[in-house]
Amino acid sequence: KQASKVTGTSRCRGRTTIAMNPSTVSQLLEEMENWDKDKRFMAASDLMQEVTNSSQVLDLHLQKRVCQAFLKQLEDQSIDVQGNAVKCLAKIVCRFQEQQIGEVLAKLSQLVLDGKPEVRDIYATCLKGLLTELPANCSTLACQNVLPKMLHGITSHPSMEVKEECTDVFHDFLKRFGDNRVMQWSDQENMATSLLNLLKPKQYKSSLRK
Repeated sequence: KQASKVTGTSRCRGRTTIAMNPSTVSQLLEEMENWDKDKRFMAASDLMQEVTNSSQVLDLHLQKRVCQAFLKQLEDQSIDVQGNAVKCLAKIVCRFQEQQIGEVLAKLSQLVLDGKPEVRDIYATCLKGLLTELPANCSTLACQNVLPKMLHGITSHPSMEVKEECTDVFHDFLKRFGDNRVMQWSDQENMATSLLNLLKPKQYKSSLRK
């Protein structure tokens, strides 16, 4: 395979790498739309390997296409394809530029709030997986794109299911990035108030209070 000479920077990783030839990626993206679920599954797995095993980085346009393809597979009719997309997206996005990482974090956070109810748990699982995979120097990016939406879901969303998913994501967020200095005292006070309100026994079911 001939590698392109275009360069790009993965800012969270702090390195500059050579952009890979887009032809293989484009072919795999097409196969991710195949009518055969096994081919969709294999194309996604192959694409993840193509990206994660390479020292090269895709240009921003292809990064967007890749992320959109995996986000679409989160809603696939096949549970196997959905689960594979969750794993692949978390590992692939961390190899991309900061702009794309932020967009995916924001998109997944919004989908936890107002995405299709039948796959909301998948969005939340994918978001938690991505938070786990992100390097420590992406903490500010995570704070900016995830924290406000999760707090909004906990405090303002009428659905108990959404509150539960947001609280679950919020828990993983704090474990991974809770010491980030971007979270000012006002944020910390808002978080504490939001969580304390969930402890009101007559308003919320026991599973959420736990």
